[in-house]
Amino acid sequence: MIAFIDQEKTNFAMSWTVSSGGRQIAKVESPFESGMFRAKIAYESGQTQVLYYNPSDTTWGKKLADRLSFKLFENAEAIGFMVGRTKKTGFLRAIAYYEFVYYNDTYSVYEVGLGKNGLFLCFYRGEQIVAIVEKELRVVNYRDKYTAYMLDDALFCQVLPFVIYYDVTAYGDVMEHSVYSVKEKRVYTKQKELIEKFDRSFIDAVKKTETEGRNDSCQ
Repeated sequence: MIAFIDQEKTNFAMSWTVSSGGRQIAKVESPFESGMFRAKIAYESGQTQVLYYNPSDTTWGKKLADRLSFKLFENAEAIGFMVGRTKKTGFLRAIAYYEFVYYNDTYSVYEVGLGKNGLFLCFYRGEQIVAIVEKELRVVNYRDKYTAYMLDDALFCQVLPFVIYYDVTAYGDVMEHSVYSVKEKRVYTKQKELIEKFDRSFIDAVKKTETEGRNDSCQ
């Protein structure tokens, strides 16, 4: 499955649309709320999710990681969270990554910047890569665009909320507004351990199977 995630509104209230196969398959809306963030994700299937962040809410614990994490809800039930982590790779060496828990699955998501050759989010379940999201480098009017590649269509409802979380925390541009602006930010990853997390052949495999059958469902 290939899905295109396009930001429509920026500044205070934000929104994104998601399309695949030439049709809209999801809509994300986040009205402005002082001191917190909440985004409702409505899927074409009728399923809904809520992505929630409030550093003052200690319901899930008082540790810094607990308060900084974004929580994911389905049917008013907390079913997961996402937060930034670091992992030791040697003496005085560590790599940054994101931990994403969705029901009983735990994903490690790595940001890999290859300069002008692209910026990628690589989703791993254990040692297996399951999805890659590419961020468009050229941004017009602060509206970020992403392309998600997944061999398993059911991962869509896991990848999408994480992309919204990443966009808000890394490229939120809150209170930024312009009649017309263009910017391009290139990210250069230098750590070998992170660069090796990106597997371009995975994207090629998704493109190859894209026309063999579709099922844009999270079930």
